Amino acid sequence: KLLSGAALYFFQDGNLHIDLFADSGTMVFSPAPPDIFGDDGEGAVAGLPEGLVATLGNLSYSGLFDDRAITLAGGAFTETSDAEPIAVRLLDPFVAAGDLNGDGSEDAVALLELDTSGSGRFTYLAPVLDILTTPAVGPAIMVEDRIQPTALTIADGQVVFEYIGHGEGDGECCPSWNIRHTFAWQDSALVEVSRAEVSKA
Repeated sequence: KLLSGAALYFFQDGNLHIDLFADSGTMVFSPAPPDIFGDDGEGAVAGLPEGLVATLGNLSYSGLFDDRAITLAGGAFTETSDAEPIAVRLLDPFVAAGDLNGDGSEDAVALLELDTSGSGRFTYLAPVLDILTTPAVGPAIMVEDRIQPTALTIADGQVVFEYIGHGEGDGECCPSWNIRHTFAWQDSALVEVSRAEVSKA
């Protein structure tokens, strides 16, 4: 969507940078780490149970809007009306699986991106318990606006989300900090445990 506003591009520290017209920001693309791709070469996430991504891409999620849930189909949801158009998509390279609530069953966390007609591009974490048997979706929790995810894992019952986000000195358009954001499952929802600005990107 933003590429139509590209002004110039350059490479820096192994990443592709694309500056947008009118000082409206810079898109930064990093090489995908090889371990997230499956042997089929089609971008399947390595190490995850078969069918997990497909299941997450066809569930209903609450928490993105106050008054309703939305249902993905094939990993996406779009709506165009007299109000602002919206689009939600599953960022499937960043699905995580593990035991969130300590019951021994496989749970998952999906990363969802909500894109509106404005400049906002909001990222949500959506927990799903018992993903392999009877998926139970918990409320999605918003992380930040206009960030660049780099890693998502479940370890020791906690969700660790790493991304390039906003820190000290950043404007809304231009996140430049490596952020490590940690969440845990408490009272039937994800709650924030910690957020650290690790280093400048």
